[in-house]
Amino acid sequence: CFPVTIRLRESAPSFVIGSSTATNFIVTNAGRVGAGVTAPSQLVHVSRTGGAAVRISSPSSGTPELHLDQGTEFTGFQIRRDSEGGIDSWSVKAVDNLPLTFGTNNVKRVTITGGGNVGVGTTSPFAKLSVHANNGETNTTIFAIASSTASATTTLLSVNNASIVTG
Repeated sequence: CFPVTIRLRESAPSFVIGSSTATNFIVTNAGRVGAGVTAPSQLVHVSRTGGAAVRISSPSSGTPELHLDQGTEFTGFQIRRDSEGGIDSWSVKAVDNLPLTFGTNNVKRVTITGGGNVGVGTTSPFAKLSVHANNGETNTTIFAIASSTASATTTLLSVNNASIVTG
């Protein structure tokens, strides 16, 4: 059993679970919920030192999934386990007809359109696979197929940004 503290002062949080030295769970007067933090900065704020801060699971007969929605209808993004066609897999989906993008350094690098086209270096792929070198990019090879060993990589085919194919 653990101690429970409920504070009903105007300047204090509405509800706190913890001890005299640590706050484990808090609901602020502003309606923010925190686990592992004393001052949640978002509607739900979870923090933990070491290990996973959030775990989503389901019974063996269920499907673990995470949905990020806008509004009341499910039109957003989902990560879930699928058994489509008898094959178990994890899927990442934009449920509506919006593109799914992946980025680094706050720049979109890969885009999958609602129609299934994939773009590398472009957010508007015009073919099943569109690879674009950005204007002014110094890397002249935009596509390569290579074979690697522990000691070397051999380029079998490459296309540069001047449309020259070698290999």
